[in-house]
Parts: sequence; structure tokens; C-alpha cells
Amino acid sequence: MINITDNDGVLTTSSKEVALNFGKEHGKVLRSVENIMLNEPSQNWLRYFIPNEYTDLQGKPRKEYLLTRDGFALIVMGFTGAKALQWKLKYIDAFNQMEEALKSAKYTIDPAQLQCIKEVNKTLRFIQDKSLRDNIARQVLAEMHDIEIPISNTSTSRAIKIDESVVDFINAQCERSEGANAKINVFHECYVFWCKLNKLKPLTKVCFGRHMRLLGFEQEHRHVGRLWKGIKINS
Repeated sequence: MINITDNDGVLTTSSKEVALNFGKEHGKVLRSVENIMLNEPSQNWLRYFIPNEYTDLQGKPRKEYLLTRDGFALIVMGFTGAKALQWKLKYIDAFNQMEEALKSAKYTIDPAQLQCIKEVNKTLRFIQDKSLRDNIARQVLAEMHDIEIPISNTSTSRAIKIDESVVDFINAQCERSEGANAKINVFHECYVFWCKLNKLKPLTKVCFGRHMRLLGFEQEHRHVGRLWKGIKINS
């Protein structure tokens, strides 16, 4: 399985997934990334490796790196053998397909609804399939803004559904306002706790973050750490 994701216009893949597909220990892949960065500390390595976290099966946060196309090439350069070559070709093809899809993607919003869904407009631009964009936009407008917009469905491709637990948690426990913010780690912990109280299966931190971005929320970095903008937990 290959997942290529768009992170603010930069295509990336997970070091954890790369390790799994190439039959390597994730810890060794992490060390390879960090050794490369230590050898050239003056290099802007964020162009190649983006620090990230995921939640393991025990609910503990674990480190990973999101590899850009160039970062991926650096890491797998030394992987040899027929199987490794096959995976390299698959990843190259996946990166190429995603790039072409993003170049051809177009997204328009009815001007009458622009004010209500401006945050949605910012986050949906990376989705290349029009039917998927329309499906997500309709969910966000209906569930977060009580706006029903009919969308013609001329495609039978699969739909991406925003997880109801995220929407319900925000509606029940959070307040959205300009200037509000919440620490990303604490916010996800509150979400997990709320899910357990309501006997729901919580999303992992990474998946939860994707759904938050699909709902229009943005992250920012401050001296206290990473924050979600425009939202806070009700006191």
C-alpha cells in the first residue's frame, strides 16, 4: 500500500510506511534520516524530511518523518534487490500520478457561500477528484454550518467521509472563535477521553489531524508548541 499525501503543496509519504513496504525496521529508517541530517547540519532538511508523530496500537505517540519526493529518494537510494526496485518504481509512479492530478485539479465555490466556507476552500484544494471535493464540502457545510447544497454526482468514485466522532466532539466540547487556540496533543487527548466516555472508537492523532484540516482548522507553531487555531475546549 502506498499513500502519497499533500502537505500544504508538498507531496510526502510516511517513513513508517516506507519501512514496512521495503521490509526494513522503522527504527533503522529513522536513524538513517537523522544520520543524513547530522552529516550536513547547514542543509535545510525540511525540504526532505518533515518531523511528525503517529499513535501506535497502545495509544502512545511515536516519531516518524514525512518524506518528500527528494527525501524518499535519499533514503531508498541504498536499498537493493529486485523487490526494492519494484517498490521504488511503484513510489515514483505514485508521486508522478499525484503531481499530475494536483496540476489538473480545479475547485470553485458558489460566491454566495464563500464567506461561510472560506476555511473549507483553503483545505480542499489539494483533493484532485472533483466528486470527492464536492462530497466533503457538502458534509462540512451541512454538519458545521447547517447549509444544504445539492451537488451533482456524475462520478461513481469512492467518497471520503468526515468521521462523525470528530464533528460531535467539536459540537459538544469545543468553542470556535477567532483568537482561540488549543495545543494539538492536549486537544487530541481530550478527544480520545471524550470518545471513551461515549463508547466510541477514537481516531489516531494523525487521522484526527486530517479530519480537523478537512473541517477547515489550521495549525500554527508557537513557543509552547503546535496549536490548532480558532478553537478551544470549553472550560
